Formats: sequence, structure tokens, C-alpha cells
Amino acid sequence: MIYRKNRLLELVKNKSVLHLGYVHHFDYQIAIDNNTWLHKDLSNEASNIIRLDYLANEVKEIKDKYNYEGYFADVMKLEDVPFSKKFDVIICGELINHIENPGLMLNGLKRFMNKDTMLVLTTPNQYSLHRIIKIVSTK
Repeated sequence: MIYRKNRLLELVKNKSVLHLGYVHHFDYQIAIDNNTWLHKDLSNEASNIIRLDYLANEVKEIKDKYNYEGYFADVMKLEDVPFSKKFDVIICGELINHIENPGLMLNGLKRFMNKDTMLVLTTPNQYSLHRIIKIVSTK
């Protein structure tokens, strides 16, 4: 069985990485405290990682507290991002299902890609047993 986290860690090892949606919603601090924050693990494996997220306050907090280079960005307006660098791997994890126009994001990502860049998109399985139990237990 392939586990998402393990596979992502393999893919970013010693690579330059652009990570979209890295904050992990508003509960990133809980994930950090529980040592389950995916982004920390990705940062430890990648040779270089730059982060983008639309949660401006959290981006600033994480940059100030953990010294992670992160930028506030709307993934549907990537032309506004203040750098133009090419990456080996672009990770868009658990994000595409939250945006109104995935095509805008995908088109905007082209400026960060070369012919060998790997684009990794993941999305939650809304029918997984774990998710169904979580839904049922909150009622």
C-alpha cells in the first residue's frame, strides 16, 4: 500500500520544491505540536522549499516563529507571486478541491515549471472509512 506522506517525502528528497497550501488550515500549530505537520517533514527532506498559502496571518506567524520562507498567495493569481523560479517538484496537496477554478491555478503554475518538473496533486478521498467515521462522530 502506498501512503501519501511517505510517497511525498520520497518525491521531494534533495529536490527544489514549491509547496502550495502548506499552512494546513488554521490548526497548523496543533500539527506542529503533535509532530504531524506534513510541511515540516517535507522541509527536512527537500534541498530547498518555498511555500505559498492564502492564509496571510498564518504565513507571517510561521515565518516569524519558525523562519520558514513563505508567501501569501492566491493560487488562482500566481502571476502576482513575487518570484520566478523553476522547481523540481511542485506539491499541491489537498488543495485543488477547495478552489473555484483549478484551471487558473494549473495555468499559473507553468511559470514555475521546466520540462522535468513533477507536479503532484493530491485530494482527500471523501468516501474513506476514516472520513465517514469522522463525519458520523461529529453529529
